[in-house]
Amino acid sequence: MSSHVVNDVQESLRVVRKLESEPALAVSAEGVNMGRTGPLTLLLIGTEAGHVYIFDVKEAPDMVSDGGLKRLLESESVVKVMHSGKNHGGALYSQYEVKLSGVFDTQVAQMVLDKAGGRRFPSRLKFVDVVNMHCPERAADLGHDTHTKIKFIISKKKGEYWAQRPLTQEMVQFAENGVLLEQARLMESFRSNVERDILSQRDRTTSDELHAENKEEAKSVLVDFASSRGPGVSFADITNEVYDFYWWFLDVLVALNSLRLQDVQDLPPVVQDLKVQQTKAKLDELENDLNTQGEDYVPHISAHWLLQIWIRKHPKSVKSMEQQAKNIQKRMDHLLLRDIQQKYTSTTPTAHLLSFEKDFLLNRLHPNSERDRSIPPVCLALHWRLRMEDLDRNVQQYDRDPENYKLGGYYKKLQFYKNGPVPRDLKERAREFLDRLHRAGHF
Repeated sequence: MSSHVVNDVQESLRVVRKLESEPALAVSAEGVNMGRTGPLTLLLIGTEAGHVYIFDVKEAPDMVSDGGLKRLLESESVVKVMHSGKNHGGALYSQYEVKLSGVFDTQVAQMVLDKAGGRRFPSRLKFVDVVNMHCPERAADLGHDTHTKIKFIISKKKGEYWAQRPLTQEMVQFAENGVLLEQARLMESFRSNVERDILSQRDRTTSDELHAENKEEAKSVLVDFASSRGPGVSFADITNEVYDFYWWFLDVLVALNSLRLQDVQDLPPVVQDLKVQQTKAKLDELENDLNTQGEDYVPHISAHWLLQIWIRKHPKSVKSMEQQAKNIQKRMDHLLLRDIQQKYTSTTPTAHLLSFEKDFLLNRLHPNSERDRSIPPVCLALHWRLRMEDLDRNVQQYDRDPENYKLGGYYKKLQFYKNGPVPRDLKERAREFLDRLHRAGHF
């Protein structure tokens, strides 16, 4: 395999012309918290012959529009082999107005194959797992150790890893190859699934439809399971049967995992009980990970939201689990404060923060003064910037549609900004907004 970094519009045009003659290309991307707001910084395109072109769009963003990349990525005639293409598609559309087309998504392909084989609620597999299933001889080439190392660095030390320049040799070597699966009889279903998957990242209606469909299918799987097994089944029972390769029970686990506690309140009692048992198992696992890994534990989004949901909404009959969640949350808060202070700087764009880091800084950090010395300075600076951005978003919403703007509980927050121990620019901005709302008769 050979690789080449492209960071010039004219060179990009020359390379894209070559790539347009290929029948299929492997495409991936890297970025800082890459998504609708987190920047995509590298676009990786590989050929069947093993050549990888690394387009440094952070250094030369015009390569997308003027360097032929938009044309290539929107082309239907060149197949783009990707894994979880909807994530790449969301970033490309929101940041570069690229409508990704001609995609063969290996993650979606595996889900279609699983459904054709009898699965009702297949999970989204990681790239390495798909390769292991279909090309086990290539799995060793994926650099799992390097992937794990870089993931740890990003999570604990360098949150803006993919934004640093110049590119290191380690970063260049991280480019992943795609795999191509051919199942011709399933292609119609596959294409429809891929199109909706990618569209869901730029169209709210499609996203809501897919979410509702998945929720209903998950409930259907669980209701059928409850009617066939009856009361008395435990979470340990179905996890043990999964390890005996019963695909049906794996569907039950995935369905349980996709729903929140409040989503199962209208389902049979056995399902509700299984959801509580599953949540308890997750809390125990999280607590064990914290005990064994200590300061090296890497906080992640699923753990963060598990704790938030359990602390805020829980059945009264399992009050003890709320206390367990709160104890774990204190330890997680300590790790997040330390990691954020180490990973970022006071000038880091907030788009580079992970979603649960933003939630933590915005909603769980409560400074008692503008320069609260008990809070690490980077965390405090990011907190106040997130507060200002949150206020600016509300002002923009009001400017777009004053008549239908709903202030709700935000009035209390504005009063705090106006009168509380907050930075002067936040105080002034809140006062101006409150004055506008008063003059418009919102109170």
